[in-house]
Amino acid sequence: MKYAVHETPYVLGTTLLDAQLYPLLALAALCHGRWSVEELYKISKGLLQLERIGPHASVGRWSMLGGEAVVEQHAVLDASAWVSDKAVIRTGARVGENARIGTAADLGAQVAVGAVARVHSRVRIGTTVRIGEQVRVCDAASVLPLAVVWANAYIGRRARIAQSAVVGTGCRVLHDAEVGRDARLGPDSAATAGQVIPAGCVYGTSAIKARADPAVAPASAARVRRPLAAAARTG
Repeated sequence: MKYAVHETPYVLGTTLLDAQLYPLLALAALCHGRWSVEELYKISKGLLQLERIGPHASVGRWSMLGGEAVVEQHAVLDASAWVSDKAVIRTGARVGENARIGTAADLGAQVAVGAVARVHSRVRIGTTVRIGEQVRVCDAASVLPLAVVWANAYIGRRARIAQSAVVGTGCRVLHDAEVGRDARLGPDSAATAGQVIPAGCVYGTSAIKARADPAVAPASAARVRRPLAAAARTG
């Protein structure tokens, strides 16, 4: 079907072939009306930033989403959560109430960040990581999949928490330190700047008592614990 609007020719393909039921001018008006609706939807998506919020995602009241930040499907921002520019909250992740996610941070799928936590710029957090309440993760640090960082812990700049490691309540892992795979830091323990906690080691009395894996002998944990404690005393 051919028609013209303001001397501009258009061709419309349709299966509505009954000219009595579907006059040409009526079809032309519907087609142009649809274009108006689509243009309005495109403008609305830009104004409301809908393309940066995935399907079934939830953004709580008073939450803030910075420029070019992305919240993927099924992710949740609780009330007053703040996601800064270019940060990515991946599928199923949750950012707790009053938590802050820094510029260009990347939270993996199914990550949970507790209330009032601070995840700073360029931090990388792997899938299924748990970050407790009031934790601070500083610039360019990384927390690998399945790791757990309990409440009130501090992770310094460029520190690395390896896969399945556990950082206990109130721990301090200072800048450039590394906690190895499956390692355990007990409550209120500290890894000094640049310190490496070997894979599978246990540091802190509470961590040893809570350790369910009998393959890690207390002697190896003691070897790690003594130099860490001494380093902490000397600053």
